[in-house]
Amino acid sequence: MVQSINIDEIYLKALGSEIFVLGHKNPDVDSLVSTYLMAKILKHFNINATPSILIPIEQVDLFTKEVLNDFGISLSEFNYIRPKINDLFFLVDHNDVSESIGEGFEVLGIIDHHSRITILQNVCIKEFDSNSLLIFDIFRHKYDFSTLDKKLVFISTMIDTCFLKSSRAQQKNYYLIKMLVSEHSNLEYYISQLEDKYFVGSDFSKSIE
Repeated sequence: MVQSINIDEIYLKALGSEIFVLGHKNPDVDSLVSTYLMAKILKHFNINATPSILIPIEQVDLFTKEVLNDFGISLSEFNYIRPKINDLFFLVDHNDVSESIGEGFEVLGIIDHHSRITILQNVCIKEFDSNSLLIFDIFRHKYDFSTLDKKLVFISTMIDTCFLKSSRAQQKNYYLIKMLVSEHSNLEYYISQLEDKYFVGSDFSKSIE
């Protein structure tokens, strides 16, 4: 179990206001799944949270759209926003505001699985297989993840770790991955099936900003 986020603090600061949950500017599967799940979790704790993106929906790449659609999420569930002064934000899958909203905005919390850059408080930053898996680990004892939620975490983790073949995959977290798709007795076979369908080489020329 990793350090959690202070939900009570977010609730008090956001009372009566909307929080925009955001991943990095050019969102991939893990960023959007993390955005979607974190908004649901905050809503569960009676916080008015909206899953949001910083680019028009039609600019999200086709691969990401295909995966989300196959696993039950429509991009229409995300709100395209242009940040304004006095807006409140919760950031996922990044902790450097230059990768999303820039300076000058109030960030109430961050969950990220990359190296720490921010000096902001109420953050959980830990190197992990995927950001969505980190969210799952933080909240699995406090929030009832649906079957769909777990499948989304699973596929985003597979894609973010090149189907557990990249150095980002951590053997110590394999038990979490098994929890996500416990109905599959032969997990290795299921992973190989998904890899055959969804594996793509990483495009390192594309910035996340």
